[in-house]
Amino acid sequence: MPRRAASRRRGDGGSPPRRDHRVHRPARRKGSLHRHARAQAGAARLGYERGDARRGPCRERRRAGLDAGRIGIAAQAVGIARGALALARAYAAERRQFGRPIADFQMIRFPIARRETELDAARLLALRAAWLRDQGRPFTGEASMAKLYASEAAQRATHLAVQVFGGYGYMREYAVERAARDARATTIYEGTSEIQRLVIARSVLAA
Repeated sequence: MPRRAASRRRGDGGSPPRRDHRVHRPARRKGSLHRHARAQAGAARLGYERGDARRGPCRERRRAGLDAGRIGIAAQAVGIARGALALARAYAAERRQFGRPIADFQMIRFPIARRETELDAARLLALRAAWLRDQGRPFTGEASMAKLYASEAAQRATHLAVQVFGGYGYMREYAVERAARDARATTIYEGTSEIQRLVIARSVLAA
């Protein structure tokens, strides 16, 4: 049975209702997502005890936490994808067709080159957002740019890795299968890709 991070919902008017956060078992990264659900529930309770969580400093703290989390997810996405591409490169150098390693074929080489370029750009976006945060400067738009670009680049890179492995890429015995699922998750938590586009548009149009 899934555990509960918060269990009460009060409607007696004495205090605001508390949301019921169920902790479900994700496909991967179980520990991290469980901690996130508990922290979310705890933050909601703390916000209500201190005042309306939708206004004032509580809202700013919540937003800053989301922005910082998005930088971390961008870095995570880059790491997942780089690991998958490293496995794909090694496999492509080993696997032979028509007497040659498949890494010699343009249909393998060019997609890998594109994905590596995207991941390098994603890494730089994450570093820029992290630098702005360290400098105490606004970084909401930059964090969303990093999260959006890195997570979607990671999806493309891990799917390519699965493709390079062929049928083996879909087997649980091979790490690229896990990487593809983990990369997909980075497009969802701390705000989906659609949410990141809204944040980015708000940031650049307000400038």
